[in-house]
Amino acid sequence: MKNLFKKIKNRLFPPKIELVFFVFEGPALPLSAPLQIVMIDSLRKFSADTRIPDLLKNDSSEKRLRDNDRFVYLTDGEEALSWGWVFGGTAFYLFEIDRTSCHKDNIFVYDFFTPEKHRNRGYYATLLSNIPSLLENPKVTVGAAIHNQASIRGIKKAGYIPFEMEFCEKNSSAF
Repeated sequence: MKNLFKKIKNRLFPPKIELVFFVFEGPALPLSAPLQIVMIDSLRKFSADTRIPDLLKNDSSEKRLRDNDRFVYLTDGEEALSWGWVFGGTAFYLFEIDRTSCHKDNIFVYDFFTPEKHRNRGYYATLLSNIPSLLENPKVTVGAAIHNQASIRGIKKAGYIPFEMEFCEKNSSAF
């Protein structure tokens, strides 16, 4: 009963999440063989790639690809070791804080994940640090919850420095 109340309370009054932001300053971390980074921008390529876990091949991922976001992952040639998304629009909405980024010159990357069996090996940092070289605009921004120290360590190791994010109007979920 206590857990049910907690779930209802969190849904009605979500806990306040504080985010910190970083911008890439480089240099990129070296990719040792056989590691490579793959960026996918089409649903057909995404569906056909056998290195992408089936759990990611869902309606949410399909919508992101249709909205011009790109899926990026680090692989050893056999499986995805760490992955995330590159935002394809101009105003990035951060649902955790109900705000929209006004940094239209920067590319926002988000929703990164490294499977537990691949954590603490530098894969997340390697992926993050090499994303700018795949893009026309190397100004890449990433955010993390302030309590997620593991992610923040990886972001800093990847060559990102703290960045003061500017926001458009509050409660701008209409973007």
